[in-house]
Amino acid sequence: MADPFNAPKMYLLILFTAWLIGYMVFVPKQVSPNVKILNFIIITFTLILLTTALLTDVKVTAFLGDTQRQLGAVTYLCFAVYMLFAANFFKFDYAKMFSLVVAFLSTIYIIYGLMQYSGNDFVIWINQYNPIIGTLGNPNYAGAYMAILGTLCCSFIFLQSLRGSIRIAFAILFLGLVVNILLSNARQGIVSLAAGLTIFLNLMILKRSKILGLVSSMLALGFTSVVVLGMLQVGPLEKYLYKDSVTLRGYYWNAGINMLRENLFSGVGIDRYGANFKLYRDPSFSLRQGYELNSTNAHNVFIQYFATGGLFLGIIYLVLISYVFITALKGFRILKGNQKTFLLGIFSAWVAYIAQSIVSIDNIGLTIWGWIIGGTIIGMVSNDLKITASTNTPGKMSVVNKQTLQVKRVLTSGVLTIFSLVFVLNLSKSEFRIVDVRNMINSQTQVGAVSFGELAKTIVTDPLAQPAYKLEVSDYLIRAGLREQGIDALQKLTKSDLRHPNNYLALAMTYESAGDFKEAIKQREYLLKIDPYNAKNFLQLARLYKEIGSIDKALNMKERIIKFAPNSEQAKTAQLEITF
Repeated sequence: MADPFNAPKMYLLILFTAWLIGYMVFVPKQVSPNVKILNFIIITFTLILLTTALLTDVKVTAFLGDTQRQLGAVTYLCFAVYMLFAANFFKFDYAKMFSLVVAFLSTIYIIYGLMQYSGNDFVIWINQYNPIIGTLGNPNYAGAYMAILGTLCCSFIFLQSLRGSIRIAFAILFLGLVVNILLSNARQGIVSLAAGLTIFLNLMILKRSKILGLVSSMLALGFTSVVVLGMLQVGPLEKYLYKDSVTLRGYYWNAGINMLRENLFSGVGIDRYGANFKLYRDPSFSLRQGYELNSTNAHNVFIQYFATGGLFLGIIYLVLISYVFITALKGFRILKGNQKTFLLGIFSAWVAYIAQSIVSIDNIGLTIWGWIIGGTIIGMVSNDLKITASTNTPGKMSVVNKQTLQVKRVLTSGVLTIFSLVFVLNLSKSEFRIVDVRNMINSQTQVGAVSFGELAKTIVTDPLAQPAYKLEVSDYLIRAGLREQGIDALQKLTKSDLRHPNNYLALAMTYESAGDFKEAIKQREYLLKIDPYNAKNFLQLARLYKEIGSIDKALNMKERIIKFAPNSEQAKTAQLEITF
């Protein structure tokens, strides 16, 4: 597949969600008050998310997500189902099964991480980062994922309900995960693990002594402050924690805030951050980082919700996060013994997830853990506290009723999964076809225009294909000599997406290469509106104005370059070329 990391995960997520829905429809017990509240929050979240997606200008992006992110409405609706499922069904009886799953995944990640680091990966990834990327495509995601697993493994060491040998095994797994996180050089993983462990150890101390717990909490707060300052290029830990990406994140956050400010209630559209970034970025960003550098995400999950979904979606997500936190506090007060220790552990792992989400992007393989663990917290508190007999004690069911219930679940899940499979198979077509197109265009043999054009057409006309793939194919069509077909595809892209600068830039360059300067000018003038801080575009417009004899406009654009970027290469070039 063109996207070997996120696309397959989204397809599996859709299929498994379809299966879970059958069990969600038939719940054989009354719903606890905690789950009722969660149901209300999730329903509200779903309605706002779907409404915003329907109002988003590019529907395929709104529902299926941007290229190689796959963070559209469909993905988040699947996350919500997983969370509700965990909240409805999880209880402490499943703690051992949960711990075994964590042990299995930790073992896999430790072994695979060491294989990647030592150069023995059995998959040849195209990887520009540290070799430890796990199955998530980026060392930061892998590090954050291992931080969640590491926090869980550490907490299970203290779980008295597990045998001593198993707890020793978790200690070994914990050390292995720490080693892998350090080898990955993922500060995101280190900080997330530190956040999770700090919370867990402080809560464990507080569980035994309030005075010692308060002292350790104050020390932890002080250390956390020093760490945060170090990440912000202040204090003694600066050289260990600061990265240039921290500065970039400041720009990304600022752009997201600007998007919300200008689109308070609707946002810029679900997962449409990338199409709008250049319009809302700070002018100094392009001068310092380059005119082409773009970002498809705010690198802060909370800002991303507000920027793309608007005020209401951002608020309901905050409500959801707050409710998980409040429910956990309720559990801390009432649960005892192993139940409380287990709750402390999964809550600390959830905190590790939240910590990384403040400085990172949602990733399907990572983010699903935040939603599942959040639901697990609510489920455990709801199903193990026995708040009221009427809502937490399931009635007895006869064998016949249980069998009937199971049949209903399987039939419903089966039908939904079949429909989902058909959808996924159609959705995945462009992921395979774009790889075939790339292989054809990059092969040493001459591309057959007819066969290549037909294959390219299947992507261009596919309503489920990513717009970025259609843009890529349009360029290939022009390079293969099918100019009219390529230009037609580009024109359709610009009409279907009025916000993305890449489409207009590609069309402008195509017209320029054909000598159609007037049409090129039209595209670049529109580009000025959606990418207003691009001196390269200013310079090219000045050249085009000069080419058609529009002297005043050429000089005006020259002045604009000099005013905006006086020390740039574009300003120097304009001084030499734009003369009359």
